[in-house]
Amino acid sequence: MGHKQAEKNNPLTGRFARAGLAALLLSGLALPAQAVNTTELSDQQRILRLERLLSADKQRQQMQTINALRDEIASLREQIEQQSNELDSIKQRQRSLYQDMDRRINNMEMRGSTGTGYVAPVPPPNSAN
Repeated sequence: MGHKQAEKNNPLTGRFARAGLAALLLSGLALPAQAVNTTELSDQQRILRLERLLSADKQRQQMQTINALRDEIASLREQIEQQSNELDSIKQRQRSLYQDMDRRINNMEMRGSTGTGYVAPVPPPNSAN
């Protein structure tokens, strides 16, 4: 085997060397591309993490708002119940006063028809003396 033949078959020289060198260069070029993809994935992962954090914060704020609204609704219902009870009490008092006034008018009419001009005063119901 001559020198040329040995060089041709030697993996470090000749056709094999050029193919190996090309493969090495291509793999070297591929490494930075992989690093970029890893960085992009890392950035993408960071973005997704931030989006989850923002979403969780937004959900927390919404829950706080919902709880505040529930508390306000409960307070308003309590006020409605108190005012309803107060209104019922006022209506009852008004009904009582109307009945008392009607009774007094009837008493005056009955006394007026008997001819006496004097009607004794009648105290209103539930009045403090």
